[in-house]
Amino acid sequence: MYYHWRSHQHTLSSTFPTVIGLMGLFFVLLVVFLICSQKVSMPGAKIELPQFANEEVTPVVRTIVTVTAEGKLFYNARLLNNAEELQTALKAQEQGSERQVVFYADRNVPLETLAMLFDIARSLNFDAYLATSGESLQVRKNDVPHDDASTL
Repeated sequence: MYYHWRSHQHTLSSTFPTVIGLMGLFFVLLVVFLICSQKVSMPGAKIELPQFANEEVTPVVRTIVTVTAEGKLFYNARLLNNAEELQTALKAQEQGSERQVVFYADRNVPLETLAMLFDIARSLNFDAYLATSGESLQVRKNDVPHDDASTL
């Protein structure tokens, strides 16, 4: 049994209201998914993280220091002019909060610069970590290949 919509000119089949209803439902679901989806993005500058063969995952912390390949320094996405401003910002952090800082440094940043930044964090009793790309995370323990016949 088919119901027909009648108009002055012609008749339409009963699928017309069904298609309109499904289109409305589709758009409502689309809006719900767009509102509920979350995208996590790192604020600040684009950097290329180094990779390690054996890495361990560390928890996410709130204090993040980013160093770009050009040498720009960011503290929680706020541009700093020099390392002394980083020391001031870390000192101003509340005492009750977690004392951890994660350094996101481009792989082209000199080791001397990273060592200086780590020294600043460690002198203020922060646990300092270096973020890596995570593409080579492994579940197994460190595996160092060696040749038994070779002598050191």
